[in-house]
Amino acid sequence: MERTINRQAGVTLVELMISLLLGLLIAIGLATLFSQNKRSFYQNEDLARMMEDGRFALQELARDIGMAGFYAELASPSWQVDANLNGAPDCRAGGAVTTNWANPGLRVSNAPFTVSWTYALFPRGLDGFTPEQATLAVANNATAANAAAEFPCLTGLANLQADSDVIYTKRVAGAPSNTLDGNRVYIARRGPAQGVLALGSTITASIPKTAGDPLENDWEFQPKVYYVRNIPTDINLDGTADLDVPTLCRMVLNPGPVFGEDCIAQGIERFQIEWGVDSDGDGDANAYVSALDASLTNVAVPDPNEVVSARIHVLARSIRPDPTYTNTKTYTFADLPAYTPNDAFYRRLFSTTVLVRNVQGMNSLAF
Repeated sequence: MERTINRQAGVTLVELMISLLLGLLIAIGLATLFSQNKRSFYQNEDLARMMEDGRFALQELARDIGMAGFYAELASPSWQVDANLNGAPDCRAGGAVTTNWANPGLRVSNAPFTVSWTYALFPRGLDGFTPEQATLAVANNATAANAAAEFPCLTGLANLQADSDVIYTKRVAGAPSNTLDGNRVYIARRGPAQGVLALGSTITASIPKTAGDPLENDWEFQPKVYYVRNIPTDINLDGTADLDVPTLCRMVLNPGPVFGEDCIAQGIERFQIEWGVDSDGDGDANAYVSALDASLTNVAVPDPNEVVSARIHVLARSIRPDPTYTNTKTYTFADLPAYTPNDAFYRRLFSTTVLVRNVQGMNSLAF
């Protein structure tokens, strides 16, 4: 009788080594694919966020600059200021003005008094570094020191971005308010040629509305100061501030009234504004300049009364660095020197041009 012996044969050492090698190659390929997908995801996310923040920042600046001097039905320089706004916070150096200029504002008690620049409604254009009447005030290529000096509400803020403009705009909201906040400031027309600026708690009591007049609405007053500062940010979500992120912020007039900071778009590294000046009086910009003669004494430099439009530039940056990328591009805009970052951040320059309609209209009326 023959006996059959079944032998079990294993793999050889060579076969085992080949299998391990193949497995390792597959694992490396999967890890590489995962890493590339993760990098691509973060890159796309950073680029999308940079584009969104850049467009939003440009939109907000364009809206407030384009609407600067919009006071709704209040189209006359004859206006009254509620006595409750005496000593209200200002954000303009040396900006206190009195009621004894041409077309004076009148305190409700009909006595001359000092009011902050914020509440001087009717300008003759754009204010540079002088505390004249204006609806716009700008510091071109401001350093942290002179930004705080020109706009006192910025004093104490850390890491203000140098070589970016700072701009102060004044207007009312785009629609009248149906319900008034007693601690907010409102503008309203009273009668055919009289305006009032007062707290919501006193605006109707100070100067009552005319019965049946549909134009006597109450509009929330919205002065804003735009600037860029670097804010420590936890970009890795590990509870620690990893990086200073340049952010577009603005001071807004909150209930009180008091100015408070509102940061609206991360990754905004700088913004610059060029002003379109009409040198021949035809209503169109003949040239765009970054600096204006606010003193109205230098005939060689355009003055604020010639401003008809604004060209706005916003340089946006990704929030996170990409260690595999080096940005060697050169950015040139407005009057800033050519800028080549040579770092690991993506950037995009956004620009638009807006008409400064209300300032132009008031200039033509000699307000």
